[in-house]
Amino acid sequence: MLDRAGPLPCAFAVDGQTPVVGRIYVAPPDHHLMLDGDALRLTRGPRENQSRPSIDVLFRSAASARHRQVAGVLLSGLLNDGVSGLWTIRQLGGQAIVQHPDDAEYSSLLLSALQQVEIDDILPADAIAGWLAAWAQEQVSRPPQPAAPGKLGRRLDPFLDLDRLKLEVQVAAGTGGLPLALLEREPLTPLTCPECHGVLVRLREGTLIRYRCHTGHAFTQAHLLSGLRRTAEEALWSAARALEEEVLLLEQLCQQAEKDQRHEQAARCRQEFQRSRHASKLLRELLMKRAPGNEGLD
Repeated sequence: MLDRAGPLPCAFAVDGQTPVVGRIYVAPPDHHLMLDGDALRLTRGPRENQSRPSIDVLFRSAASARHRQVAGVLLSGLLNDGVSGLWTIRQLGGQAIVQHPDDAEYSSLLLSALQQVEIDDILPADAIAGWLAAWAQEQVSRPPQPAAPGKLGRRLDPFLDLDRLKLEVQVAAGTGGLPLALLEREPLTPLTCPECHGVLVRLREGTLIRYRCHTGHAFTQAHLLSGLRRTAEEALWSAARALEEEVLLLEQLCQQAEKDQRHEQAARCRQEFQRSRHASKLLRELLMKRAPGNEGLD
């Protein structure tokens, strides 16, 4: 689709390859795409916001590797994928661009970015390519070595933690989970990971709150809420199934007791049947009334 959309050739990235000027690289399914120095890396590290590939993983690795020589762009979308990575790009001297919300089919992602990241430019979709071309041309005249954080002419956010950034890039690369030192330093929460049920620590980037478990899965608040809602719904449907099976079995026991003229046992069984059927009805009504999503809570 990208090949047909414009003159630049497009291909799936290959692990270890050096990017070529004028070519578009896309993450293959079920792989994070990362930048490691001057090379592209493909990994199957922990999912972030229940996704692999993750835009935040790409943005963080690019910002960590190239600092001000990175421009991050967010287009139409829901929830807040990419906002954390875009914040990191901006903090390390790169450019943060978002599509104008009025120009987007879905604006909640863009509004979240505008609330939580100091954006360099807000543009309609058809103006972004020209902006990127001009910006890339400007980079040619700059020194090839990216500036170190703290020497960018910007005041760094106190919540920018370079050691944690390095660690999160390593986690996405699949070289290990969170070390005990980070688990002890960051605030532990009573919440558990929807993917592996491990303990979650609370991370802050500016006004954005994120969570990461000791095996490496990461979530923004909006995605964690979505994951917990899905877990709760699965548990409730499992409970509904168990209750309905109980109702079916109790009904069979009642019929058998009445057939055998065990009237006292049949009466007790009928009472249990009525209670279980009522509980099953209440649980189904609860499932039908549950909120469908959390698009407006990011």
